[in-house]
Amino acid sequence: MLCLLYDGTVIAWGDNSHGQIGNGYKGKLTEPNVVEIKNVKYVTAGKGFSIAVLENGKMFGWGHNHVGQLGMQAESNVLFPREIPKIKNIVKAEAKESFVLAMNEIGEIFTWGRYLHTDDEGVFEPQHIDGIKYVKDIAASYADAYILLENDEVMTWSSNIDMRVNIDQSMYMNKPILKNKTIILLI
Repeated sequence: MLCLLYDGTVIAWGDNSHGQIGNGYKGKLTEPNVVEIKNVKYVTAGKGFSIAVLENGKMFGWGHNHVGQLGMQAESNVLFPREIPKIKNIVKAEAKESFVLAMNEIGEIFTWGRYLHTDDEGVFEPQHIDGIKYVKDIAASYADAYILLENDEVMTWSSNIDMRVNIDQSMYMNKPILKNKTIILLI
């Protein structure tokens, strides 16, 4: 469990098999622990890893990194929060399964980890998604990403398992597609 307190403090407890609690070791913790990171404005977590966005737009990650979900070349398990390089001015991030989707202050999108890759290789550095600007909000589910554009249109891309994004193809979509004025609640 990863929680953000009103004062920008992060606490975590529960499964810590990959160091996702950020306290320097692995092993289940039943009591909340303060994560050694301050001035946090947004937290999110994927499978075995944690991500924090700070008030100054920097991002930190810790926990499982076997396919680059921490956005850095590092060991498989990072036991303390570590700054994600080559990315700045982030206002929101969404972590799911083994990937991260992030948005900066001017509405540009970045992603990394194993997202839409059919093999075990991941992307170990944030990748800018070209051609998309003026994003208002982002959301993600297990293997799907959603982007709300300034004109209230939604773009999505996905592993498309079970054709969840309602398009006529059952393969991976490695580029965003525009959904015709689809309304999706981004939470």
